[in-house]
Amino acid sequence: MLFEHQRDSVVGLCLQLSRQGYFSVSGGNLMMRLDDDVVAVTPAVADYQLLTAADIGLLRLSDLSSIETSLSPSADAKLHAQVLRRRPELQCSILTHQPFASACALLGDALEVPAAQHAVLGKQVKVVSYALMGTHWLAKRLERAVGSDANAWLIRHRGVFCAGVDSAAAVTVIEQLERLAANHLQERISLRLNSEPPTEVAKLTALLKDLHEEVADDRPDRNSA
Repeated sequence: MLFEHQRDSVVGLCLQLSRQGYFSVSGGNLMMRLDDDVVAVTPAVADYQLLTAADIGLLRLSDLSSIETSLSPSADAKLHAQVLRRRPELQCSILTHQPFASACALLGDALEVPAAQHAVLGKQVKVVSYALMGTHWLAKRLERAVGSDANAWLIRHRGVFCAGVDSAAAVTVIEQLERLAANHLQERISLRLNSEPPTEVAKLTALLKDLHEEVADDRPDRNSA
């Protein structure tokens, strides 16, 4: 099997992201650059708990032609390829369904990034407008949003796209983005508290309490390998 060790590492990363709540049973996908024109990509439909190295496909980055695949590659391979082609320093790209950042993607809220996080996230996390999954239109919209100083993008009604110079850096982007998104949602809810009727205020207060607890919760499994 070509690149067996690297493909096994992709499986391990998928399991880590599943444990952390950034992937669901089969939701979320990623691409890893293995050399100048070979990438590993997760399959279109697979239970990540049952995934093996042989299930991870090998494609040519230049045209996404198959090198060695046993399952159909993720429909989001075009998205990953657009980013890795434009940003040759990036080695790992991940599409997640992480809860808080995905909520911001649904709302269509771009996120302004504090200066302390610019090195990880960039100055702004942009929103990429919606297009059907796996289409050329969605890939081109993401390509237009990709700049030299950003490592995360919110895909409207689809999920969250993060990238890094290696897998550890990409996971750090995911984690910092999730905290930033939670803080943004807290601010939105707090602003609404003074303008809503009592019944809605009670619901918003409960939601705000849950968000505060989540942001303050430094669970060990969020940082486990």
